[in-house]
Amino acid sequence: MRCGFWAVAAFLAGLAIATHPAAAQAADSEKLAAEHVRPERAFGSSDAPVTVIEYFSFGCHHCANFHRTAWPAIRDKYVDTGKVRFVFREFPLDLPSLAAAMLTRCVGDERWYEATDRLFKDQDVWSHSGKPGEALAEVARTLDMPREQFDACMLNTVLYQNIRQAVFRARDELGIASTPTFFVNGEKRSGAVSADDLGAMIEQALSRAAR
Repeated sequence: MRCGFWAVAAFLAGLAIATHPAAAQAADSEKLAAEHVRPERAFGSSDAPVTVIEYFSFGCHHCANFHRTAWPAIRDKYVDTGKVRFVFREFPLDLPSLAAAMLTRCVGDERWYEATDRLFKDQDVWSHSGKPGEALAEVARTLDMPREQFDACMLNTVLYQNIRQAVFRARDELGIASTPTFFVNGEKRSGAVSADDLGAMIEQALSRAAR
């Protein structure tokens, strides 16, 4: 995470940005930057007695497993019933994961969840690709994002720096060093968790909140 923006561009060699001058111009103007600067995604009532925060990386296998298996059960039992406000925060651990996070911001609010779901589902494809830029571009295509828009997203320096600085803050202020890391009403738990594991923490927090 210490490399500069152009290292990201070089890493995503398969993008062939030079063949898309319109994308470069859009990136230079950064017209879309402001609308993509979002620190987190939250689900559930803001009045819920328990707040769960997950720091995740799109390339993290434990994060993908949680999203596929545990999250639906937690959502149904606690989030949709008003007991928990669940917050997703990006903490990309490598360059492909950072690019994936940028993609979810550029695809639009209404398709953020769909993009997140797709990236976790196809994690082994894009995260292990020899050309991760092309692999992520294919994910973007399935989400109806034009190639020019995808290329401009990957060149959005404001968006890149926003995510990068959020990672540094989480590292320095909260001691985040790995993913997934969860906070349940401030109680920290790092590493893989099942629905039962997280559910037990939530039940304890609900019990304390009711006192």
